[in-house]
Amino acid sequence: MTATLQKAFAYAAQLPEAEQEHLAVRLLEELEMRQALAEAEEDVKQGRVRPLEEVRDMIPKWIAESSSLKRRSAT
Repeated sequence: MTATLQKAFAYAAQLPEAEQEHLAVRLLEELEMRQALAEAEEDVKQGRVRPLEEVRDMIPKWIAESSSLKRRSAT
C-alpha cells in the first residue's frame, strides 16, 4: 500500500461512521468501474463485442441492476 493511500485511510478513519461509509461506497464504485473497464478492454482485444443496438437495449437492465445493488448495500 502506498504512503498516500495509508494517509487517506488514516484520515478517513477519523471521520464519522456515516462519512466513512459514504467514502467507502464511492471508492468501491470507482474500483468496480476500473475493473469493468479492464474487462471490457480485454473483451474488445479478444473480439468479444456486441452490436451497438443490442447494447442500447441492455442499458435499462444494467441501470435496474445497479440501482438494486445500491439499495442492498445501503442496508
